[in-house]
Amino acid sequence: MSNKAITIAAAIFVTIVITSGIFFSLGQIQKIYKHVYETHNSITGEFNEFDAYENTKKTSVEVLNALKKYRSNTRVVVSVSGASGAGAIDKMQAEVNGQKNAGALVATYNATVVRQKDMTRINFSR
Repeated sequence: MSNKAITIAAAIFVTIVITSGIFFSLGQIQKIYKHVYETHNSITGEFNEFDAYENTKKTSVEVLNALKKYRSNTRVVVSVSGASGAGAIDKMQAEVNGQKNAGALVATYNATVVRQKDMTRINFSR
């Protein structure tokens, strides 16, 4: 009788160990899948973010907003007719203020995006 009890206990123990191993493996696979999914979405989102500028026309206000949005991002360079950084922001702010005083925001800029290995460049030109 004791051999039968030991056999049943061993079978239950082995079943628990196998079941625990399966659940542990499924949990690890789920963590890996989640990490891959988040990384994929991050990379895709980074590229899709610049599609809004690719071969489009933007107003002065939109150009100014893009300059302000990316001014602290070291991986994105925004230039307006060759100028970038604080000089470009000041230039666009003056243009927007001048257009507001004139009562119209009609100036448009052609936008292009150049993707490089470790940087993205958004160029605005008239």
